[in-house]
Amino acid sequence: MPLWAVDDSLAAQLTRNARQIVQLLKDIQVDIVRHVRTALSLKITVVGVSVDGLMALLGATVIVVVLCRWQGTSRMLRWPILLLILTNIVADLVGYLAVRCTIKLVEWLLARATSWEAQVPLEPGEGYAEWLAKAEALDASDGRAAWRARLESELYDWRHAQATAQRLRQAREEGDAAALMRLLLPCLKPNVAGVQEYELYCRARAGTKHAISALIEELSRIADTRPTSPDTAAFLRTAHVAFGNEALVLSGGATLGIYHYGVLKALLSEGLLPAVISGTSAGAVVAAMACCRTDDELQRVLEDESDLFREMGSEGPFADSEGRADTVGRQLWRLLRHGRMYDAEQFRWPRDGPRGGTSGAQALWTCSKTLESCEQAYGHSGRTLNITCTPLKSRGNGAPPLMLNHIDTPHIDIASAVTASACVPGLIEPVVLLERGPDGALRPLDHLDARLLGSFESDVPLKQLLGAFGCCFTIVSQVNPHIACFYAHPCGRPGRPSAGRDRTGAWRGGFLLSAIEVAIKEDLRRHLRTIQRLRLMSDLTGFDLTQMWLQEQDGSVTLTPAIQLGDLTALISNLEEPAQLSRRIPARRSARPPVKWTGNRS
Repeated sequence: MPLWAVDDSLAAQLTRNARQIVQLLKDIQVDIVRHVRTALSLKITVVGVSVDGLMALLGATVIVVVLCRWQGTSRMLRWPILLLILTNIVADLVGYLAVRCTIKLVEWLLARATSWEAQVPLEPGEGYAEWLAKAEALDASDGRAAWRARLESELYDWRHAQATAQRLRQAREEGDAAALMRLLLPCLKPNVAGVQEYELYCRARAGTKHAISALIEELSRIADTRPTSPDTAAFLRTAHVAFGNEALVLSGGATLGIYHYGVLKALLSEGLLPAVISGTSAGAVVAAMACCRTDDELQRVLEDESDLFREMGSEGPFADSEGRADTVGRQLWRLLRHGRMYDAEQFRWPRDGPRGGTSGAQALWTCSKTLESCEQAYGHSGRTLNITCTPLKSRGNGAPPLMLNHIDTPHIDIASAVTASACVPGLIEPVVLLERGPDGALRPLDHLDARLLGSFESDVPLKQLLGAFGCCFTIVSQVNPHIACFYAHPCGRPGRPSAGRDRTGAWRGGFLLSAIEVAIKEDLRRHLRTIQRLRLMSDLTGFDLTQMWLQEQDGSVTLTPAIQLGDLTALISNLEEPAQLSRRIPARRSARPPVKWTGNRS
């Protein structure tokens, strides 16, 4: 068949297809017009009067326009728009739950088929050394050790890392201080050669590339060398300032804050506990306890869990005014009757204090009787305590959150600050911040923003810590249930690599499910940003609930525990048995894998 004949037949086929598409569009247009006419011709009965659909639509539009003109468009349309957005949010949450469950199912099936073991099994009492040995054995069994030994990777500048390590080693062995200072200057930049990239610590359980470990070890040897000249000492001081500090940030989370103790224990045991610690709500309790104790004192408290169980168990904060174990019924009754479940005094005063109460005192237990202010705590332990809280919005929506510490508020009463940070609407009423006067007596803080509630807007104050203390590396322990549940770790996390194929990105459950999970989360953020920018929640409730999700939550390292359903049902209740505490304290397992990452930075 000649070529021109083939071209003619192809053109004829394309012409027929185009005609069919045009006819289909015409049919669709006719159907739409017919359905619209049918809808408008319907009769609607209003107060016994039959009205055409078109007239009813026009009448409703006129009524809405008149009401908007009279009451204001924002008042009339706020609720419908908010209801529409909340409906979309609920639909997204249902879809997100389905996707996460599907990812879990795929991982479970893959683990059964390949004997994959993501988490390193540990026995009670085993420490980081035992965990590391088992992690290295698992890496060797499934090929992760070969990935660590391989130098090349697109995840970091391996040529730069290798060359820098070799030059530093040569200069150190030759004792060339000038060359060392010249080579160290580029290493002061954050994430030099990409060695702190998150994904580099998610591909294996026991750590990252051996080339990165070699560079970090060489830098550690140089840092441990005693300066031999004033120029070297001055350079090291300047390098420390340029390199920045580390901070531990503990989120709120009611009784889930017990997981913070496990993080403290893991970091303290490896000598990696930062000198700057920030806490909010439940995190403020743990931060105050850590900053009011030296390393030895803190080690004794964390090893002996009897004090912790006493303060979180039978004598914990969630009890009625007579010290009895609380119930959901009594909590709801107090909420309906008083607008709150608990009095702030239960959390502030000791059992033998001015109120003569029988419960609470946890805020006071954290700081002891001799260390009552941030300044005293800093002088005793050398750690900087930061407690965040939010001013009541009755003073204006522009009132910024407060970060209380020994610099800005040196005489602030720690127990008062902890209580203020824990004042969640409906749980505890807002309180007045107290400080120690020259005579040692408590007095209201001389500040416009004295009445405070829990920190809805600054749960993780990363920017404040960077500006005040130069903390460019932050370890965030995030246990808030409304935040931690959205950490899906699509490519795995430090110490728990994904079972997905490395050559395609190591996506949990496959790339498609991970893409859907990310897309739904971004859609949820879009809806929340719309609510925030239109002030749909802040004008109705007096505070911006969307800020709980939209504020910055991710630190350089973010630790999230495996929250179980039983944890959520006992969110605002005391522990009933020591086993509950022992199960949550080993949350240090979630902190052990990032220890290598944190140590590389420190």
